[in-house]
Amino acid sequence: MSAILQAVSRLNGAVSNLEKAAVAQEKSRASSPKKSATAQIDLFSAPANQRGKYVADPAALARKLDVAIEKVEQILREA
Repeated sequence: MSAILQAVSRLNGAVSNLEKAAVAQEKSRASSPKKSATAQIDLFSAPANQRGKYVADPAALARKLDVAIEKVEQILREA
């Protein structure tokens, strides 16, 4: 199987897992008391620290982006 097909297959699996997690999260939020009728889950915010504040670690974000870019570049080189 080519590298692109493997990457697409892994992406498909990750999306499936994300969909399952989202459904589970929605079910758990449905059973908990509601804060407001229009509350929405924020999927893109940084995780909260011990004090409840949201703090992004720029170094960690940079590392994750570097890894993602390297993987894409490697797949493109192999294709």
